[in-house]
Amino acid sequence: MLTKRKDTYEKTWSLETGADDYVTKPYDGQELKARIGAVLRRYETGNIVLAKAYCLTGIVIDPRTKQQHTICLQWDKQKGRYRVWLNSNEKFLSQAEGKLLRFFMERPDECLSSNTIIESVIGWERGTPDAVKTRIYRLRQALGNRQEKNSEEGNDKTDNLYIRNEPGGGYVFSGSVEPCDSDGC
Repeated sequence: MLTKRKDTYEKTWSLETGADDYVTKPYDGQELKARIGAVLRRYETGNIVLAKAYCLTGIVIDPRTKQQHTICLQWDKQKGRYRVWLNSNEKFLSQAEGKLLRFFMERPDECLSSNTIIESVIGWERGTPDAVKTRIYRLRQALGNRQEKNSEEGNDKTDNLYIRNEPGGGYVFSGSVEPCDSDGC
């Protein structure tokens, strides 16, 4: 990656999600050429893994029907995007949705506040509590979660199958999670 962004979070996230290197502007042309050469040498010798780099599987029980649902999140390094399987139905997620779901799945049954999500996923320069609500809403929509209108109180009931609201302002991924095997989901 060649970018002007220098914050540690962006560098770390980029390298964890598939970037082979991270160079910030201004850059030295000779150094950039050497870094590209190093990546190409690793590629030519077969030392770069181009397949799946990240995979989590979760099991969620629907409290209403007691039915078991599976969810599998995978970072597809070749295509540079997240894929999710919901009961064997494949969907693709945006970068923002995938990062958020990964953050939740890495912390099952943990109540995550808006500030924690901003600090760890969105970043303070772009993050507000409203941004968190919007991202969670979009993630729920992508996952096909149900939302019901509570006519008595005039607000949405946001306890859904995968991500539920916790009294006091937090969000929880409901389920057990474990890393996938080498074959993926």
